[in-house]
Amino acid sequence: MLKIAIDAGHGLNVAGKEVPSYMGYGKLKEWTLNNRVTLEIIKQLSSYEGIEILRTDDPTGKKNISLKKRVKAANDWGADIFISNHHNAGIKGGFGGGLVVFRYRNSSKFTQGMQRALYDSIINQTGLKGNRATPLSEANFYVIRYTTMPAVLIEHGFMDSPSDMKEIMTPDFASKSARGVVLWLEANYKLKTKAEDSPVDQGANLYRVRKSWSDVRSQIGAYAVLENAKAVADINIGYKVFDEKGKLVYTGIAIEQPKPKKTKVKISVDGYWGSETTKALQITLGTFPDGVISNQRKNSITSTITSGITFGTGGSMVIRALQRLVGADVDGNLGSETVRKLQIYLGTIVDGKLSRPSMVVRELQKRLNKGKL
Repeated sequence: MLKIAIDAGHGLNVAGKEVPSYMGYGKLKEWTLNNRVTLEIIKQLSSYEGIEILRTDDPTGKKNISLKKRVKAANDWGADIFISNHHNAGIKGGFGGGLVVFRYRNSSKFTQGMQRALYDSIINQTGLKGNRATPLSEANFYVIRYTTMPAVLIEHGFMDSPSDMKEIMTPDFASKSARGVVLWLEANYKLKTKAEDSPVDQGANLYRVRKSWSDVRSQIGAYAVLENAKAVADINIGYKVFDEKGKLVYTGIAIEQPKPKKTKVKISVDGYWGSETTKALQITLGTFPDGVISNQRKNSITSTITSGITFGTGGSMVIRALQRLVGADVDGNLGSETVRKLQIYLGTIVDGKLSRPSMVVRELQKRLNKGKL
């Protein structure tokens, strides 16, 4: 029997441990990201025989379990391995980041090999190899120093890196990162798969994962084990678990979406989109207010921006936040699809184009001045 202790680092109430507001993702706590990966690891491990799992943090994130209690729980339980899931910070809106795996500086040769193998396995799944000089790092973190079993702390990416967050916020990132962990465990401990509690659409006493009981088309699985259904709901935003009679038994943990700030600004209403309009939009949406739409593609839309634009790859945080607001595809690049969604949102003529001056830009400027975006 392989005993695995695992946690999602921090908790929902730990001050400062969140995605910076200037990234444009709203009030998104680090624990929420950590929990997505943790739940995916637990879910994927449920397909293997001979495994016991102890979660040392609070599965709801509402209680802040001390590091001392987490370590004691793992040690007292006699865990064979300890994995702590985190997301990093330190890029401050700059380029790069990537995966970092930590071990205690005086750890065993097994732990050193485990660190390298886990890093390679996760990178093979996510491709999130950044520009950190020491992606395989040593540290004195409490949970890897005082645990009596091989232990690692995994930073699955940087919360303040636009390029990392673009990947982290994709629907399958947590699954890929978790898969890297699970594949290493499978290979190292020669784990054998069992008959899965697989998603099916028929039979009694099944827990169905849907957006609502009446929305049959949204169903993404039916499970005999409630905990498996909960794990699936937790990593799919907006999903809930219902029993066979349609009773709601669990609401998944949703990632909080950005809410535009009702901040009033005063800009010229002239229909020309320049740095003044961009800065007002950044202030309203809570991204870094530098008046620049960065890393854009050259197209018919970006050519109409009169000032405050740079070209390249990676997209812009303020455009990403705007796309979430209006319901466009979120890639950070200003183009005709985003303009079309903005026109629908603001109630102007819908043609996916920006003229100079522009009716939709004029309406945007009016809304920004009123604080009613």
